[in-house]
Amino acid sequence: MTRIILILAALAFSGPAYAACSERIDLTDTQVDGHMAAFHSAETSDLEKIRAFNELCRSNDPSIRALAVDAALESGGPPLRATLLTELLLERETLILEPYDNGNLSDDQMTWIEGNPPVTLSFIFKDAENSCIGLTYSECRPGHLLDYSGIGITVSSRGSVGELTLNEAGDLEGAWTPDNTSLRIPVRARLR
Repeated sequence: MTRIILILAALAFSGPAYAACSERIDLTDTQVDGHMAAFHSAETSDLEKIRAFNELCRSNDPSIRALAVDAALESGGPPLRATLLTELLLERETLILEPYDNGNLSDDQMTWIEGNPPVTLSFIFKDAENSCIGLTYSECRPGHLLDYSGIGITVSSRGSVGELTLNEAGDLEGAWTPDNTSLRIPVRARLR
């Protein structure tokens, strides 16, 4: 699947750093091995995994940051996936919603999918403290924002609404309800 795929490889963050990944650091091989071991131990708590992820995603080495993402997806429960989703949202600049045929579409849904390109939403403003991203204005205004909490996001833009969840497989999926319709279009999301 899309496996936030290489949205995640995108966590080989090249842009500005936010939240836990705010300051790049050099990690020794021993430190990396120790943090990676936290993901593979059944005795490691979610909190310890989050701490390990936060350290690894600060690495100066993009391949170590990418390993942190893979490890978080493979071994993380909802708290770790929530940390990962927050970091991804704060690092990226664009959300792309790609409609797809889930095998259970009405004729109206299929017509909408065939007649419309993917929905691209640019991030104008980021407010990590209030867990929102402004899509049209330099603030988080109702009707023009992306709101995130835990492993879910809600998007509202110009009358259209989307609800997506980061699932255990690492896919950011959900439904998009276009403006002036009652259609719920299945979508997968990519972050760029």
